[in-house]
Formats: sequence, structure tokens, C-alpha cells
Amino acid sequence: MNLNRPGLVIALGGTGKEVVYNLRKRFQMAYGTPDPPNMRYLFIDTDMRDNEALEKFRDNAYPLRVPIQKMVDLQQPDSPTSATLRMKDWFDPILRQNITAQNFEGGVKGVRMMGRLSLLATSNLHELRSRILKDILALRTDTTGNDAGSMLVFVVASGGGGTGSGTFIDFGYLLTNAIRRSNI
Repeated sequence: MNLNRPGLVIALGGTGKEVVYNLRKRFQMAYGTPDPPNMRYLFIDTDMRDNEALEKFRDNAYPLRVPIQKMVDLQQPDSPTSATLRMKDWFDPILRQNITAQNFEGGVKGVRMMGRLSLLATSNLHELRSRILKDILALRTDTTGNDAGSMLVFVVASGGGGTGSGTFIDFGYLLTNAIRRSNI
């Protein structure tokens, strides 16, 4: 593995977490550390019950949480939040009536619509966007404060789960849009 260019690795969902965990084990074997100085990691998931995973990612774990009041609002087809998210276009109306905290407790259990909803309606989306930009800026600036040049951003997810498969398209847009708007 060549680590000449800085990189940000973003894991979406449980499978993304496992892949990045194994990548860090390979870095440990190859370089003596799971966290080379020019690599950063971010773990984004709806299931934050796994304390071992949280310990592995320390302060790099971001839960996707939908506030209770927003869940109540999302059950109504004509609510402002539902209209903003254009839920009529993509969310199952029967599943909508049953949105509860249990839908998000312990992950979205393979339901892609719930994974997508967890990203779009999360209470910490602005904080997540800011964290990504902070990591990118830190990686792009070398130790002397100069621009380190190009870098790599990897998004790791599974197409078969709930969080990863439900968020990766919108997350790609969020990531690209955040980078463009910040002139990085």
C-alpha cells in the first residue's frame, strides 16, 4: 500500500465499519500503526450499540439519529419535513405510518428507505458536514501549513444493508457539494 497521498476513509453502515476496521489492521501490520498520520477515518451508522466498534473509532463515530419530534412529523404526508424531503416520491406510505424510535434503535435492520431517511432527517447533519470538511482541510495542509496537494476520499458501504445502501448516493452528493461549496 502506498501512503504518499493523504486520504479520508468514510465508513457507512456496519459493513463499511468492518471493512475499515480490517484496513486499519492491515495498516498496523504494514506500518506499525492503525492510524498513519496522513489517513483519517469516519464511521457513520444508525447502530451505535456496538461499544467495541465505538472504541475502535473513538471520536470518529457519528450516529445518524432522528429526533422523536421529527419522527412524529415524518408520519404526516403533508408535514413541512415530509415535503422538504420529498418523501411522497420515495418513501413507502405504509412504512411511513409506522415510523417510531424502534425503527432506528439498533440500526435500520436492512431497510434502505429507513437508512436514507436517517441521513436526510438526522439531527447532526451540519455537524457531520463540518467534521468532514475539517478532516479534509487537515489532510490537505502539511506540517508547514502549505497545501499538500491532492488527496483521496474513500466511501465504503454495502449495497445489501440498510444504512450503507440507503445513504451512499445522498452521502456522495453531500460530500461533493460540501467540498465544492467550501472551495477545497
